[in-house]
Amino acid sequence: MKKDWKSFCKGCGECCGPVPINKEIFEKNKDKIEDFDSLQILVNDEDYWIACRSDLTCSFYNKKKGCLIYEDRPNVCKLYGNIPELKCSKL
Repeated sequence: MKKDWKSFCKGCGECCGPVPINKEIFEKNKDKIEDFDSLQILVNDEDYWIACRSDLTCSFYNKKKGCLIYEDRPNVCKLYGNIPELKCSKL
């Protein structure tokens, strides 16, 4: 039986590293980035950006609040913990 990852997720953010995010979603939510000065754009192509902080955490992750764009989060984030290839290392 598959576990419900939300019941054991501690919100450590370890899975919230740099991920490709659609530019439209990034632009829509960029005002939620709390530390814009530390933002690093790793990839900037026609459709996607990979943006993160200097510690390689997602630019939309907050240690106290979690994902700041939860409703708009990328598909890879939605899959994390739900498929064997993207298993939480804390389990």
